[in-house]
Amino acid sequence: STTTKDFKTFTPTKLFYDPGFNVIDATILPANGRFHLIVKDETRKPAKKHLRIASSDDIAGPYTDLQPPFTRDWVEGPSAIQIGDEFLVYYDGYTAHRYEAKSSRDLKNWEDVSSKIAFPKGTRHGTAIAVDAKLVEALKALPQ
Repeated sequence: STTTKDFKTFTPTKLFYDPGFNVIDATILPANGRFHLIVKDETRKPAKKHLRIASSDDIAGPYTDLQPPFTRDWVEGPSAIQIGDEFLVYYDGYTAHRYEAKSSRDLKNWEDVSSKIAFPKGTRHGTAIAVDAKLVEALKALPQ
């Protein structure tokens, strides 16, 4: 990792997270006064390729308390949001050629809510942003 205030000068790089296996596609979800690092376990043999969560009191880490996988294998590119008192992690189920999602109230117990989401065909890794309801309705009204 590295930090910058001006995108011209950067702090020296340092190792951000090392759980003892390769990880990619990290995202951080601030929730319940802590920071939750969601990563893809990129272990090749035996293949894992699932998502796991570690937590920290500081956004810079260290991240500990690595949880067991909460997704099936062969997924990647998580994005996480909080809606009310629920947390939604959606991700690329690339071997099934679709987006999938899990929902949780405590970041430990997960429910598959993939049947409740829809993304445009061909969507890959993404990010959730807050959008005014008027804009959503205007976009829905556009011809397909």
